[in-house]
Amino acid sequence: MKNAGEILKEKRTRMGFSIDTVSKKLRIQPKYLEALEENSQDIFDSKAIARGFLQKYADFLGLDTPKVVAFWRRDFNVVVKSTPPSISISNKFVFTPQVFVLFFSILIVSLFIYLGFTQNSIYNSPPTLEIFSPSDGEILEQSQILLKGKASKNSEVWFNSRVLNVDSSGEFSENIYLHEGLNTILVKAVNPSNLSVTKSLTVESKKQNPENFGSGPNILIISLNSQESSVFLEVKDLSKTLFRGFLVGPLEQEFKGDQLKVYIDPLQDVKVKYNDQYVDLSKVSGDFYRDFKKQ
Repeated sequence: MKNAGEILKEKRTRMGFSIDTVSKKLRIQPKYLEALEENSQDIFDSKAIARGFLQKYADFLGLDTPKVVAFWRRDFNVVVKSTPPSISISNKFVFTPQVFVLFFSILIVSLFIYLGFTQNSIYNSPPTLEIFSPSDGEILEQSQILLKGKASKNSEVWFNSRVLNVDSSGEFSENIYLHEGLNTILVKAVNPSNLSVTKSLTVESKKQNPENFGSGPNILIISLNSQESSVFLEVKDLSKTLFRGFLVGPLEQEFKGDQLKVYIDPLQDVKVKYNDQYVDLSKVSGDFYRDFKKQ
């Protein structure tokens, strides 16, 4: 069975990205990306930092992030670096065994009280969730929006069946391409105790973007026919990203370019047409990646 690092490296290689390219895109130093791919633990200062980088890397590659995180939890045990506190003893103070026992007892009791309070507040309360944009009931004159908000730290944020990229402060943002008319957006935050909160927004798109993405002789059409479906989509023309985000059905979107590359996850209810020819997806399971220049 593959580990998380092997999954990351294999997908990055298959998509034709170098470590330096991913580093610039995600603004994560190459040494941390290489450590994730090699399942190396010594470079990270904390488990939270390692997990945050892992989620961001997996999302960028369009992987099933919860699955990758599950593999990582199984195989990856980050050691937190710490420096033992130093004890300064004044010439006027005698550090006797009795004083040490008293000091140590107070420290232990305080630690238990603090841990009890934080555990109760973090793990026994639902997470917070704020949506900054769009506003509920908003009427838009365009079909693309930026979903932006903030959740409690250490929470996972989901849009439909996909986990979103959340930074260390709990903030998240993602592009969404809407179909014309009313669109329902469901966002859910889940904390480590599996307590969750869900927010629902309804926005109306009154005008589709008149221009197609990109320019060039080749035409790629992505169709999403189901009202209940949404997919993650990334389309590139050479090194230029034409779109990266979610499509909400029912929707048909056209892209043009000289060398088109497409990544879709999942493929359910999706049709792909390239230069008037439908792509056979019957034998494809899971996600889909294609560099049409090489076909």
